[in-house]
Amino acid sequence: MSHLTTLTSLSAILLASTLLTAGEPDFQDPQVQVEQEKLNLLIIQTDEHNFRTLGCYRETLSPEQAFMWGEGAVVLTPNIDRIAQEGAICTSFYATSPVCSPSRAAMMSGRYPQNTAVVSNDIPMSDDVVTFAESLRREGWMTGFAGKWHLDGTAKPGWAPARDFGFTDNRYMFNRGHWKQFEDTDDGPRVKASDQKGKPSYAVQGADPQSFSTDFLTDRAIDFIEEHGDEPFCYMLSLPDPHGPDTVRPPYDTMYAGQEYVAPRTYDVSSEDAPPWAQPKGKFQSMAKYFGMVRCIDDNVGRILETLEQKGLLDRTIVIFTSDHGDLRGEHHRQNKGVPYEASAKVPFLMRLPSAIPAGTRIDEALGMVDFLPTILSLMDVPTAGLEEGRDASILFQKGSPPEHWQDIAIMRQAGRKGEGWLAAVDDRFKLVVAPDAQPWLLDLEQDPDELINFYSDPQRHADVVRLAQHLLHYGAESGDSYVDVPTVKATLLKAVFHGETQKEHEATRPNIVLMMAEDMCPDLSCYGNDVVSTPNLDRLASQGVRFDKAFTTSPVCSPSRSAMMVGVHQSTIGAHQHRTQNKAPLPSGVKTIVEHLRDAGYHTILGGLGSGKTDLNFIVAKDVFFHSKKWDDRPKDKPFFMQLTFNNTHRKWGRDEQRPIDAASIEVPPYYPDHPLVRRDIANGLEEIQVMDRLAGKVLDRLEKEKLLDNTLVIFIGDHGRCQVRGKQFLYDSGLHVPLIMRWPDKIEAGSERGDLVSSIDVSAAILAAAKVELPEYLHGQNVLNTEQTLRSYVFAARGKMDDTHDAMRAVRSDTHKYILNLMPERAYCQFNKYKENSYPVLALLNVMNLKGELNPTQALFMAPTKPEIELYDLRTDPFEIHNLAGKPEVAEVEAQLRAELDRWRKQINDQGVSEEFRAGGWPAVYPTRTLEEWQQLLDRWLEKQS
Repeated sequence: MSHLTTLTSLSAILLASTLLTAGEPDFQDPQVQVEQEKLNLLIIQTDEHNFRTLGCYRETLSPEQAFMWGEGAVVLTPNIDRIAQEGAICTSFYATSPVCSPSRAAMMSGRYPQNTAVVSNDIPMSDDVVTFAESLRREGWMTGFAGKWHLDGTAKPGWAPARDFGFTDNRYMFNRGHWKQFEDTDDGPRVKASDQKGKPSYAVQGADPQSFSTDFLTDRAIDFIEEHGDEPFCYMLSLPDPHGPDTVRPPYDTMYAGQEYVAPRTYDVSSEDAPPWAQPKGKFQSMAKYFGMVRCIDDNVGRILETLEQKGLLDRTIVIFTSDHGDLRGEHHRQNKGVPYEASAKVPFLMRLPSAIPAGTRIDEALGMVDFLPTILSLMDVPTAGLEEGRDASILFQKGSPPEHWQDIAIMRQAGRKGEGWLAAVDDRFKLVVAPDAQPWLLDLEQDPDELINFYSDPQRHADVVRLAQHLLHYGAESGDSYVDVPTVKATLLKAVFHGETQKEHEATRPNIVLMMAEDMCPDLSCYGNDVVSTPNLDRLASQGVRFDKAFTTSPVCSPSRSAMMVGVHQSTIGAHQHRTQNKAPLPSGVKTIVEHLRDAGYHTILGGLGSGKTDLNFIVAKDVFFHSKKWDDRPKDKPFFMQLTFNNTHRKWGRDEQRPIDAASIEVPPYYPDHPLVRRDIANGLEEIQVMDRLAGKVLDRLEKEKLLDNTLVIFIGDHGRCQVRGKQFLYDSGLHVPLIMRWPDKIEAGSERGDLVSSIDVSAAILAAAKVELPEYLHGQNVLNTEQTLRSYVFAARGKMDDTHDAMRAVRSDTHKYILNLMPERAYCQFNKYKENSYPVLALLNVMNLKGELNPTQALFMAPTKPEIELYDLRTDPFEIHNLAGKPEVAEVEAQLRAELDRWRKQINDQGVSEEFRAGGWPAVYPTRTLEEWQQLLDRWLEKQS
């Protein structure tokens, strides 16, 4: 299969551009911009149309699948094929419910059937639905509709319904029926044929190119284009063919009579081999007149394209060809629709727009009718009403590849009011179908395109079962679908997700999870070798679990780092890379926090509980899908829990530890600081706060032990980023990124073990989900750090963007031996103005005073330079303090080139667009030095007075 993959997402692009403050990188790709001039929209929808009857779809299939009714038994469709050739073809587009009314309502609204009221045929669509036509009408488009509507209840034919749902000209809209002849009268259109009682009839006798339904309705579409071609328009032509009865006007009625037709290979399926939701029924009917109807449709499509071309409108009109559902035509010994098999549920979907959609685009990703509204309105740059449940797939058509966080899954459900039907999740290969009191089915369209074999119990496909079952559970919770809550269906899905266990068995084997996060600290614990500080509680945690010696965060400041950890994805990818993001937005479609995943898996989630409840995220999360509570005692005793808490005393301002003061004389001063009493005291104060924090951590561990929870709890301790000191926090040196990471999980983690491999903080997110037996999402950048069988990291990556209103941009890659830093704004000083640092860092005042007086040695003066080198390269084996920049030296050229290549690859993966000129010029003034010598001296004197 030609499954298309890419890491560029329109939703991520739009999200990133919304989140960027003062313009840091603008993610919009000008090559995929739709012209600002308003586009026209023309939709041609057929009824009950088997996709194999179209030449463009046969070309995507094997001969065995393409010629289902016999070799050579085909109908030619050159005009419909032209739309595919000059635009895009979707090979996995599904009716949200493969029955007329529910499918049509989903297309109109972007919502699932249970939320439009149209759960089966002949039910009026809810008044509160805002269709794509209504959205376009509000923005100035002229709108119209001709043909079958089937969303106004039982009226038959039911011309021009009073509720037009945004279609201003709906004179030729009829509600129901598959009439073969129409005519205009002084009182409006009517069905031309009638029976002996004078009632409208489906009779085709006497139909001609003016009255036959397909021709008549096409004429009305052409009339509309002729009348409104000078203004932006939206028109939908809804043809009642090739739905039965299988009749068509001459010459199409005999055009395909000479072909030989055979029943499909799957026609002989027995009731014992078929699932209960697709038992054999009906007879195989000749395809001759069905083909005739399709050919008539194709000829009329040609007429419409010719009209648009003659009027110069074709290339600024979005032309769409689709159907409401399929028709089995003998496959699986069935006719018509209503089941999740391909011929019933998959529909043709073609779209042409040369200015935005490259010719010959093929989209294999699974799409559904609910995705139509958000996609088409996005392409037309028109806001939606905000009620849609479908996905914006516009970038798929524009680039032929999916957004980065796209979940290649569409949902289908059987029509019906009660929770008694089947429910299916489908991607471009697999289809999971569940139904009450029935064995679940997993269909593999690659291995078994005839859909005869149930792969549900195949161990090699277990991960696919879990993935699709998880999506169905999430869909049910999000959309309120009663099918998911049917006890036997829910039990089936939960058992699939829980690896064959019952929910009770599964929950009994999952650990509680406690994530303890300390602010602003490197691995300055005694278990890491710091003999000045005393941290007995965290040392005990390490002795009972594993200590990671080379763990690094993805950002050197709290909100981007925490945002990445909360999702398991690098912050730039989710638009959370700017510290203190303004105008926060939700996460991209399909991306969830680990908290949401844990909730979906049955965990009770606690924020704070036995510590601070800080989150500090650069995106919006709805409260009702985030943490359940903030109180430890509110948790239910029969559920596993996840608790995240923060120790915030290690964040400045620092106090003193009266229980165990640290002698400043014992401090080791890094070579990039002057050996000054203020420096020693400041470092000592930070270590004393770590000692206080250690006692707080001890209280949490003691509480867990007292309540007999510790032995069934995965306890994780990590820093949110590096030290809150000059050249630490906010910078990409190890002092800004290197953090402690300790994990304890009895019987799962060897006590007293040590790990020296590279670990990223987002790996903790993956480990948490894996421990909870949650299938890891495909979009995750982190990898389960507790899975020792997977390939260890060769590199970790980090990025720095805006810090408050200080504009700067840096990227880094670290191997086990070297660090490569790319400064994207080398013209700015390291120490450009930042209100937080100047008000919080005593050593910063000292460095500025000494620098302005010329008292710093060359090593200390490096960080006080007025500009930065574009590239920094450090050999961490001989230069752990990262002060000897080797960039450009011949002896390290090979290492430098390798690290640069890895950084470039990573930047492409996370959709890092660099720095816009607007961002480069924005933020607080970049003047350096930021104060005069006198002003810095006054500030230093105040710090010295406080420290005395």
